[in-house]
Amino acid sequence: MLPRPVRTPSESAFDLTALRSAKKERSSPQPTAARLLDSRDATDFRRRTEQLFAVTIAPERSTNRLDRIEAIGATKGRPRLIARIAHAQKNGTDEHAGLLREFQQRGWMRADIDPAVLSVFTQAVILGRVLDDVSEDSIDLELWHQTVMHAINSLNSPS
Repeated sequence: MLPRPVRTPSESAFDLTALRSAKKERSSPQPTAARLLDSRDATDFRRRTEQLFAVTIAPERSTNRLDRIEAIGATKGRPRLIARIAHAQKNGTDEHAGLLREFQQRGWMRADIDPAVLSVFTQAVILGRVLDDVSEDSIDLELWHQTVMHAINSLNSPS
């Protein structure tokens, strides 16, 4: 479980600008979904996908997941913030779905599943790690990774 800083009431007000700054500071040259486009074939695509998921579910990324949960939670009763986050979420999902559509066209992912649904599913799996990030007794990360990869690979086209 990752310790969260104690905040005073004035510090607990959600600040989208601060969240963006913190996220940029934590950015690193880790593999991104766009690098999957450089895959040579279905086997290379699967290998790169596994590497990408290993990075995204890593304990070091727990702060990113917690920040996203905090941003979502901060929308309660704040329609303008909901609209801003909803717009950013739609853009991210659309961009990711575009990548997934490309992989479907290459025959690397099943074409019978809507790319937007695949995108939201993938995001939910990654964001869902936050449940274990805050658990007092974490599950085995390797077993989590194996289970996630089993699910993701079932979405790939057979090769």
